[in-house]
Amino acid sequence: MVTIAAGLVAISGAVGAAGPTVIYDDALSEGYQNWSWAETDLAATAEVHSGSTAMSVDYGPWEGLYLAQPTPTSLDAGATLEFWLHGGSGAAAPLQVVLVNGSHQGGTAVSITTSPGQWTKHRLPIADFDVSGSFGGLWWQNATGHDRDTIYIDDVRVVGGGDTPDTPAATGPGLTIDLGARSLTRTITDPASGQATDVTVEFPHPISDGVYGLNFAAPSLLDEFSPGVNRWGGNAVERYNHLNGTTNLGKDYYFMNNPGEVGNDHRFEEDNDAAGADTLLTVPAIGWVAGNDAARCGYPMPGYAPMDGVQPHFLDGGLLCGNGQRNGEMVDGTPETTSIPVGPEHTRAWVADLVATHGSAANGGVELYAVGNEPGLWHETHADVVAEPVDRATIINTNVDHATAIKAADPTAAVAGPVLWSGFSYYVTSAEFAAGKRPGDVPTFVGDYLSQMSAAGDAAGARLLDTLAINFYDDRVYWGGSDELRLESTKTLWDPSYAPDDWWVVRDFVGEGTAVIPRMQSLINNNYPGTELSITEYNFGALNTLAGGLTQADALGIFGREGLDRAMLWDPFNEQLSPPEAEFANTPAMWAYRMYRNYDG
Repeated sequence: MVTIAAGLVAISGAVGAAGPTVIYDDALSEGYQNWSWAETDLAATAEVHSGSTAMSVDYGPWEGLYLAQPTPTSLDAGATLEFWLHGGSGAAAPLQVVLVNGSHQGGTAVSITTSPGQWTKHRLPIADFDVSGSFGGLWWQNATGHDRDTIYIDDVRVVGGGDTPDTPAATGPGLTIDLGARSLTRTITDPASGQATDVTVEFPHPISDGVYGLNFAAPSLLDEFSPGVNRWGGNAVERYNHLNGTTNLGKDYYFMNNPGEVGNDHRFEEDNDAAGADTLLTVPAIGWVAGNDAARCGYPMPGYAPMDGVQPHFLDGGLLCGNGQRNGEMVDGTPETTSIPVGPEHTRAWVADLVATHGSAANGGVELYAVGNEPGLWHETHADVVAEPVDRATIINTNVDHATAIKAADPTAAVAGPVLWSGFSYYVTSAEFAAGKRPGDVPTFVGDYLSQMSAAGDAAGARLLDTLAINFYDDRVYWGGSDELRLESTKTLWDPSYAPDDWWVVRDFVGEGTAVIPRMQSLINNNYPGTELSITEYNFGALNTLAGGLTQADALGIFGREGLDRAMLWDPFNEQLSPPEAEFANTPAMWAYRMYRNYDG
């Protein structure tokens, strides 16, 4: 048992005790002065980590940037100095960081090295500086007898530490946490076979970092949260061509080809590696990737007129692109208009290229590859290249073929599949649904998929599937819904008794609550034990509201409690489809992430 007395603690005058204590953020904080003996600009704009300005320093031999606090404050030895440093355009060079006491006497110098051309976060324990008592400032000193190119420093602060006073300023009710061993068992019934399975979670258990994942995390959030896993996924990368950097946006935006830069995939991996996050990279499994001409779209006008919606291509205003629908129905397209055919050999070549640059998964390269994205919706999301709903055998065979290609190029990498879209896709395929099939008419799709992937792995002499990957959306709240319903909706993740009548997917396909995590775990246990479980997309909606933030916090807690391996919030940072990074970073949903990943700044 652990008993915690809740309360509010206020400590004044101690750097780091009630932190964070900001020293520089666009400007020096009140009480600090620039006592540098190097040429400095405290409002530089050439390189900025956050906000509008940073500090620039042009160093001569042994010169320093000195931020002094003439009126000293007390110093908490348990705190940490944090700052961001950009190494400029010159070569890497050593710097000495020194803290000074109230008499402006320097303590032990801590050595760091600049990183040319990029911002790097430094976290230095106050205890390493051997400065006790009062705090009078700090300096960064050129540790060589040579001139050096301009560097930049931003976001300087002291965080953490602090001693709890004997009498808190305010007290609240006590919180008792039972850390004793226990277990939680849920009985889940397969709607097709009627087989009941007990799914047990043992406590205490470790929480996987992967449950704090994101899709296309913005750089600032990637660094702040180190989200465990960052996914390159969604409709817009299903037809990504690594040879030219071009993809097709599909139904998301008028089936337009979208130009990119060759090497975006490599930069994605590099950024994740620097932040300590795993990469989950989607490999195209649809059979087509975008061709070399980016100024193309799947339904060019007037050839496909009339269309329900038309937009000019963002690269060529004279090219009008249809939305692929006529009177609300999808229209067949001509794949070669935008795309070129590829197969598993394309996947193998791409993985081999990534391994050649970054190493294998076992040696720091891309950790996970997902086979495609939402194959049950290809006939809608990529209707210009897939005319009919794909059947069960096609999805499974496609996963086997691409998994085999991935493992051939990197046997140490993990494979995720089949990245189902949610709803009935766990139980029947879109082709079966269109034909009127329901659970009981055919085996539950996820169970069948797992069983056949297991058999294919046995035949190959190696595991071909490492994690079952599904997307999960509750459509009652993703597109709208009340605050009350949103806060209640997280029960769909775990509670088999939660089966609201107004959600037809639950009522018609399951007969009891969705309980998506224990339900998928039961299918794993029965068909391919040892397979991990990942929710590659989810979003309970209204991320910018307090109810949305509370729901997000609840979901993250549920992921940890239920023993999920990975979960990636869907809200990719794409200028055409999503809010700007700065706007999204301050949503209540992201503050929910901070509660788990960066609660103390």
